[in-house]
Amino acid sequence: MATYAIGDLQGCFHPLERLLGRIAFDPARDRLWLVGDLVNRGPDSLRCLRFVRGLGEAALAVLGNHDLHLLAVAAGASHLRPKDSFMDVVEAYDRNGLLSWLQHQPLFHHDARLGYALVHAGLPPQWDLASARACAGVQPSGASRKLGSDAAAAPGCRISKIVHACGRALFTRSCVWKAAPTWRGPSHRWPGRA
Repeated sequence: MATYAIGDLQGCFHPLERLLGRIAFDPARDRLWLVGDLVNRGPDSLRCLRFVRGLGEAALAVLGNHDLHLLAVAAGASHLRPKDSFMDVVEAYDRNGLLSWLQHQPLFHHDARLGYALVHAGLPPQWDLASARACAGVQPSGASRKLGSDAAAAPGCRISKIVHACGRALFTRSCVWKAAPTWRGPSHRWPGRA
């Protein structure tokens, strides 16, 4: 079993399809970690969401700023921007199911067995693993609360403003980082780098 982490899809389904073919991804045995921004910019946001959702337990996605923006636009909490390319999702017959699935994706994921964490972008250097979990609304068990719920973020965490505003990005770059309970710095792995 392999676990693959892939950065921002941004609505580009065909490159994802080619990449999965090159690595011989098999959803029956492998896991796919998606580092947020499943939608926007590319031409196939709807196809990306349907595909990733269809992978079920073989895929794990954290939310990125473009995903949050889609949720905000769909909820009427933000306006469409001129370069947004996710209207196919907003107008889809299965939009409610897709948006509900997207809304239930975490902002942060930590796999204690693998010793890695996944977030759309860097974490403030002052946060340790427990702070990251609390501020992203993730329970120590790994379960996350629904985005936008009143309890979605711990009191005092800056991310609570993001959760309730549905779309203002605190983070700026996707990463997978080696997690330790006392992590205090930029020890991370950028996609494509060792």
